[in-house]
Amino acid sequence: MARKEKKRPGKEKISQSQLQAYRARQEAVLSREEVERRREEEQRRQLRREEEMASDYEHQYADVLGITREEEEEVPKLSPEQIAADYQAVHGELYRIAIWGGITVLLLIAIAVAMN
Repeated sequence: MARKEKKRPGKEKISQSQLQAYRARQEAVLSREEVERRREEEQRRQLRREEEMASDYEHQYADVLGITREEEEEVPKLSPEQIAADYQAVHGELYRIAIWGGITVLLLIAIAVAMN
């Protein structure tokens, strides 16, 4: 007599192809996560390299000018807002200088024409 096996929940047989498909999906998920993790690590390393290069250039520039490390550290770092405000102030001043320079040139031309 053949015994009939009772089906119990959670005890279904999984075919080999289903198992392989499951493992492939798991590897794909892991590989995606691994790729993202490696990409983030590479971005952090690249940012660190860029910061180190910028720091090296700043130190080289300071060395060329004869600025000591202590003097360099005393100089306050400007925030982006402060830089933007300074840029706008300088831009406005240069604009005024250009206008007055143009007026001066026109007056000189008018005087030269009047004298002839």
